[in-house]
Amino acid sequence: MKRIELTYVAYSDLFRQLALLLHSGVSICDGLQILIADEKDPNYAEVLRSMANSMESGATFAEALATTKLFPAYAVGLIEISERVGKSEETLTALADYYEKLDRIGKSLRNALTYPAILLVMMLIVIIILLSKVLPVFNDVYHSLGGSLSGIAAGLL
Repeated sequence: MKRIELTYVAYSDLFRQLALLLHSGVSICDGLQILIADEKDPNYAEVLRSMANSMESGATFAEALATTKLFPAYAVGLIEISERVGKSEETLTALADYYEKLDRIGKSLRNALTYPAILLVMMLIVIIILLSKVLPVFNDVYHSLGGSLSGIAAGLL
């Protein structure tokens, strides 16, 4: 099986879909078979198939998740506990919400850092244009008037 990495959106989608299937009365093992049939990415389908095969051979859903080594230990632990107490649907929904929130936070952080970076680049472009095009014109004007630039302006030129 090829090693893949799942995004927060992929975790959220998987947990949300399984929660909905559980809510409709479908077992997780059968739900995985349904997801495999609909999956377009062959690598991800292979991960789902591996989980379904583990569950068919008697493993719990938490054990099936753990065997893939793609899911964080806390998610596997939460699902293991939820299976023991009979709250799998609620836990899967909560995990889906959690990963959606992590994805939103990541996007917000990227947006918050992108805007100042763009402004910084624009400021550097303006400064370069001022130093290379405008300052020499001022220098020529001062020379034609018999003066010269002084201080910082002369140093920058």
